[in-house]
Order: sequence, then C-alpha cells, then structure tokens
Amino acid sequence: MSQPRTAEQWAKHAANAQTPEEALRRYQAGLDAFPHHPDVLSGYGELLDQLGRLDESEAVLHHLIRLEPDDPDHVFNLALFYEERRSAPEKAAPLYRQILAADPEDVEALSALGRHLLAVGEIDEAEHFLGQVLELEPDHFESLYNMAHLLQGHRDQPELAEALYLAALDLEPEDVEVNGALAELRVIRGNLAGAAPLIAVAMENAERTAPVQAPLLFLHALVETLNKSNANRTLQKLEAMLDGGIQEPDWELQTVMSAVKERLGDQSDRFAALAKRING
Repeated sequence: MSQPRTAEQWAKHAANAQTPEEALRRYQAGLDAFPHHPDVLSGYGELLDQLGRLDESEAVLHHLIRLEPDDPDHVFNLALFYEERRSAPEKAAPLYRQILAADPEDVEALSALGRHLLAVGEIDEAEHFLGQVLELEPDHFESLYNMAHLLQGHRDQPELAEALYLAALDLEPEDVEVNGALAELRVIRGNLAGAAPLIAVAMENAERTAPVQAPLLFLHALVETLNKSNANRTLQKLEAMLDGGIQEPDWELQTVMSAVKERLGDQSDRFAALAKRING
C-alpha cells in the first residue's frame, strides 16, 4: 500500500487502523510529515485520550487552539476535556464563556454552560442560559432535560417540568435519565400509575448497557410497595448494591420520601434509610 500523501489521508489512514498501537504509529508518522495539521492533531489527541495519556492529550488540545485560535470547536473540546476527563468544571466554564463572547448564539456552549451552572447551584444564571438554548433550538434534548430538572428542583413548577420531560421523551423515548426523572416527579405528585411504566422503560434500557442504577431500584421498590406489591426482592437487591459502596447523589430521593412517607406505613424507616444511603 502506498503512503498517504496529504494530511487528510494520514488522518483517515490512522483512524482506520485495526489496533490502538497501530493507530498511534500511523498518527506519529502523519505528524512527522504534517506536524501542525489540525486533522492529524485532532485524531492524535483523541487517541491519546482513549489510551489514558491525558497530559499529552491536553497538550494537543492547547496546541490546536494556538494553531487556530478562532475555531470554537477546539475551545469547546478543551472545555469538555476539563469537565469529563479532569473533573475540573471550574476550568471549563471560562472557556464556554469565551466561545459565547465571540458567538452569543452558540447553542452547544450555552447548553454546556447552563448545565455547569445548574450543577454548581447558580440557578438564576443557569435558567438564563438554558432558556436561551430553548429559544434558539426548542428541541434541544439536553437543555429540555436540564431545564426540567431546574424547574422541578428549584422553581417549584412541577407541571412545566413534566411538560419539558415529556418533550425530551418525544425526542428520545428510551432515555434512562429522563424516564427516571419523570418517574421521580410523578411519584412525588402521587401519580403512581404514571410513574410505573416510566420506571420499567428506564430499568429495561439501563440493563442493556450497565447495571441498573440504585435510584431506579429505589423508585421501583417504592412504587411496588405503594401499590401493595411484594417489593422485598427488589429491596434486597438494592441493599446488596449499596453494601458494595455505590453512591449516586444526583437524585432527590429525600424529597420523594417526604412526599410519600405517610403512605409507606411500616416500610417508611427502611426506605428513608435507603434514600439517605443513596444520596450519601
């Protein structure tokens, strides 16, 4: 096979490698020929990330920004890297703002910044940025979900939150997080009949890709108990999961417990303890 002649050909040649080791050799050969070409550098940086060589991957991202400082994609990729790979959202937020200073209608930067601000409790500003996304792109899935979460947890607007969750489910009917969040909201509002099928969908789809999350098992057992079904097997599975040290603090299960405590009877203390364990 003849050697690639252009940077684009080198990038494709490396991306088509059968093993990471072969891809690495091809990218390095491509960089010998085209040391500053964004196509080769971008693929090389992604491969380094996949291989866990995060310092080198970060260096490539910075190099791309120096090469093409006006390309918002490079800045956005570095911001995502800080959020997802470095667990440093405080470094990502200024980069999202940098993108928005150049283009106030960059939907992905608006969405990412809104998500970050919601996570750190800057609710007013989060609502502002998420609202901008939904004005520009009403069917933006992630922002529908995040705005619904904000309205449910911080604005006491459950009807509007439910409408946004449903709009998100129109786009992705099998999404685990949205089905679970809407089920949680419906349990709080006393709509057990409406919560049960959502929990079933969430659990079915979670099982396809990963173990079912502890909060979903909690909601499943809770709805079973409130519907006078035998939830003991589900509760035992959940307790065994928690004995393994799993904590998932993003669910508002304490709020759920407050809403249904009087209806649980003898099981109230058991569920309260489980909710506390899940939320750390």
